Amino acid sequence: MKKVNIYGRENVNWSIDKDIQFLEEVFTGPEYFLTNIFQSNIIIVMNWNKFYDRFYLILPWISKIKKIIVWVSNDLRHNAKYVNPLVLYSDHIICANSTQKNLLLHHGFFEDKLTILPYWVDPSVFFPRGEPIEIRQVNKKRSIYIGSFQRDSLGSDLSQPKWQKGPDILIDFLKIINKFINIELIVAGPRRHYLINSLKSCGEITYSFCGDISYINNFMDDIIHNNLPDSRVAQLYRELDCYIVTSRSEGGPKAIIECLNSNCLVFSTDVGVARDLLGSDFIFTSADDLLYKLKNLETYKENFKIRSEYFRKKYNKNFYIQTLKELV
Repeated sequence: MKKVNIYGRENVNWSIDKDIQFLEEVFTGPEYFLTNIFQSNIIIVMNWNKFYDRFYLILPWISKIKKIIVWVSNDLRHNAKYVNPLVLYSDHIICANSTQKNLLLHHGFFEDKLTILPYWVDPSVFFPRGEPIEIRQVNKKRSIYIGSFQRDSLGSDLSQPKWQKGPDILIDFLKIINKFINIELIVAGPRRHYLINSLKSCGEITYSFCGDISYINNFMDDIIHNNLPDSRVAQLYRELDCYIVTSRSEGGPKAIIECLNSNCLVFSTDVGVARDLLGSDFIFTSADDLLYKLKNLETYKENFKIRSEYFRKKYNKNFYIQTLKELV
């Protein structure tokens, strides 16, 4: 029997908690026993930085007696201090994208010990739907509805932007785009304080917040209260013409994978899984580039539908289960 520990839970229903919940489902059965880190003989690490910071003194010992599998959850280019120990102590590394894989190859990790596997998103929750039914019925004004559901503010200081997520880029680009086309930004999720207060300050961009705005107004942490269930987020994708990712650094983001599952058109900066899963047609490099794409939405929607269908067909639940079990 394989004794498995899955490490990295945050216990606030964040993305990583959902990943661990899925892995626990995969490794539940007569062949596996889920246990603590010291009784296990296989450790699946979902947060390498946290794991290394906690166990670095005994990692040489752990790596000799246990199989360590790491599912990389961030952009390793901006986490340099963690790369060498990751290469040194891991038996197998799951990469969310080819950029992570190429960096690890450059640092000497063996190619046959690397697997590219995008993050898991439940296709029974995120899937193509019919016509939007909520926001557009309330607001009859014809706008291009753009989504932004990723947290953008620092937990330690909610007035400051989370550098990786690039909310300042989103604001700057939308200010320019708003001069040429009618847009409305649909905002959801916790820790949106920087973005919403920036939207208020600029006063130029129409937006709606799907959550309890009192936490934003009073600068209170809403990591629990405005952390929407996946079913609600999936519903919101239905309302959009497109979703925009303006991140500077990502392992994913999962929003791209949710959009692919939901057939919700997404445009992204060149981060994480974007180039692998979307291709260059859906990547933007400037406000003018994004404006051009928004002016030609119908063409991009048709092309995106093909990518969405391919993704759902390839990355189904059985594919994930089989791939993960083969690694363990």
